[in-house]
Amino acid sequence: MTWSPLPFLIPCLLTLTCTAGEIDWKKLALETDEPAFGQQIEYVLPNSQAEKIGLQIGDYIVQIGDQQARGYNYKRTSNERILFYVPKGGRLKEKVVSGTTIGYHFSEVFRPWVAYLRGEIGTPSEKWDEDVVETLIQLRQETPQQLRERWKQALEKGYPDDELDAVVRALIASQLNEPILISEVLDKVTEEFEVLPMIYFSILEDLAIASNQTGTLRRLYDLDPATSITSEAQINLWEKLDLTSDSPPQNLLEIAQKLRGRDVFDEITEMEAGKDAPARPVSLLRQRRPYYAPPGRYLNFRGKIPNEVSNFHLSMKIIPECGGYSDHWSPAIRVSVSSLTRPEESAQLSTTLALTGLGDTKQRGPYVMGGGGHNGIFRRMHDKRIQMGLFNFTKEKKVNRLKKRPTTPQHLDLICFDGEAAAYYDGVCYSHLPIVPSQEGTSILIHLSGMSVFFEEINVWELDP
Repeated sequence: MTWSPLPFLIPCLLTLTCTAGEIDWKKLALETDEPAFGQQIEYVLPNSQAEKIGLQIGDYIVQIGDQQARGYNYKRTSNERILFYVPKGGRLKEKVVSGTTIGYHFSEVFRPWVAYLRGEIGTPSEKWDEDVVETLIQLRQETPQQLRERWKQALEKGYPDDELDAVVRALIASQLNEPILISEVLDKVTEEFEVLPMIYFSILEDLAIASNQTGTLRRLYDLDPATSITSEAQINLWEKLDLTSDSPPQNLLEIAQKLRGRDVFDEITEMEAGKDAPARPVSLLRQRRPYYAPPGRYLNFRGKIPNEVSNFHLSMKIIPECGGYSDHWSPAIRVSVSSLTRPEESAQLSTTLALTGLGDTKQRGPYVMGGGGHNGIFRRMHDKRIQMGLFNFTKEKKVNRLKKRPTTPQHLDLICFDGEAAAYYDGVCYSHLPIVPSQEGTSILIHLSGMSVFFEEINVWELDP
């Protein structure tokens, strides 16, 4: 799957009215090459390759060599490659870059309505275009129930049973934790396209990662190994464990709540300091006070779960608040559980079993992160529904609140159970993949950067099958 200049669209879309505020999406889609999916530059590092080749804040990175620009899964190489990028409001350009760090920070762009307006996905018609575009714009801004009602309006106007319908239904179902076979959605998409549009590839892979559908992940990897955020080592491990079939996913959060046993949080033992900074014991988090890491600095809390506990549920209620921004750090809280040893089947795999968290960016706002399954997958998905708050300090070191302080606790859940691990934010799964439990035990790491977090509740429940 390689990037090619995007085609102009059929005349019927010229009747579409401007939606979503002051942005004329029809004009942007037809007169620019701004991508429906890619990376938008937030900061260019001084004296970097990015600065030398003229990249600017707001530009879009589309592809580097053979690899589509996705999340944090940038595959490094020592060879020179072509960097394909689009200046904001402009056309596709390219530059040669070396294998060293290019030097920019970015946010992920997710705009399926741009692909729709270009005629790359879906079935355009002036009868329902406005309803379709509004639904796609609201995918990460409205509740799933609202989205389902909004999409129903497009269907009532005659929108057909096509691949876009299948994808939208799957996205809504995933937010409601309803079981859905991603392989059937992939079949519907591949009926329409010889080469999957990048926006579909990323959506389907994210949905399969969040539902333990390793067979579909293998199919997607075979379609485009360079773009996939699933690794070959990960797939080889699943094949050795005979885990490449698809079935309706289990809801590990519901299972964990039913099998909840004793709380072993107070039995977590302090671990030695990591390479980057001293690690504080996680027991401090029950002192019921906020912990604050200023922008550009961070706090780590790390501990080891008792050896005899292999099935467990790390459950947290937190009130996070962004404490300003740094050019080199994204304000965030990241929570992960990791094996103390790598799987014997592959030394190339990460020790990360499950990861979740929240962050904020100055340009594009709050996001959810998720990953795991021995691959350290680290995906950022912007979601306008997240209430993060924002503050900074005055010269007199007094708190100056720029946004309303959040008061509603947000839920982070990490679960390891019966050879599987899952990560949830507010009840929605972002990663659910097979794991190899470690004989040496499992550690917890809670990382704060540029963030104030009050831990209203934190437990590690042992799960009794």
